[in-house]
Amino acid sequence: MQIDERSRRSRGSGDRHTAQVQAITGTPCEVPVPRNVIFMADKNNELKYALIHYLCKTSLPDNYDIMFANLRIRIGRYYMRKEQARSEHQRRMTNLEDARRIGILYTLDDVPDYERISAFVSQLQSEHKEVKALGFVKNRNLLQRFLPKLSYDFFSKRDLTWFYKPVHQQVRDFIEKEFDLLIDLSLQDSFPLKYISGLSRAMCRVGKFSENNLDFYDLMIELKPSMTSEDYMGQVHHYLTIIKTNA
Repeated sequence: MQIDERSRRSRGSGDRHTAQVQAITGTPCEVPVPRNVIFMADKNNELKYALIHYLCKTSLPDNYDIMFANLRIRIGRYYMRKEQARSEHQRRMTNLEDARRIGILYTLDDVPDYERISAFVSQLQSEHKEVKALGFVKNRNLLQRFLPKLSYDFFSKRDLTWFYKPVHQQVRDFIEKEFDLLIDLSLQDSFPLKYISGLSRAMCRVGKFSENNLDFYDLMIELKPSMTSEDYMGQVHHYLTIIKTNA
């Protein structure tokens, strides 16, 4: 088990789009942008990036989708850091004994995911904790099945900007809530959830260990390849129970 503990402080365009009559040929790098072409896009310039994506995809390798997704994440991380710089927040280590308000982040891929998270939330509530769970739903059918209720809110891909920033009102409310503990239970990397954790006003943020996660979590627990989600939740609960704080 590897734990990394740290303590620290924690784009609109009104342009016009004019038509281009002649056909454009060649790769994106070979084609100069005509002077009379001005992109019209919303505040995230999504139309522009969609066009760039289409042009580039015709000439780049098969793994371009992955490369393009990584570029979007890098841009999202840049904007997240800018937001972090504008809203410093004092962090400190917190354990389950001291925590009263706990936020849970997770990815909802199927019904069993919800059942596992629900069991974990119930366990915390039985320990007299106030719990709020926020799930990132990738399947639209699941989004229609699980309606928001008292301890559970959801958002989906349609609530993301071009660079994967979640903009749902319930997400903003979750970010602003001053949890004692914020626990990201996702096993796979999910930048929308990391974005939320990175900007959260929680006192202590917990997630899986990775050198790339230093901007998102204050306490990181190693996730072994053989671990199931139940195993990981058990590890999180165990170490948050035994860890000592200076409070």
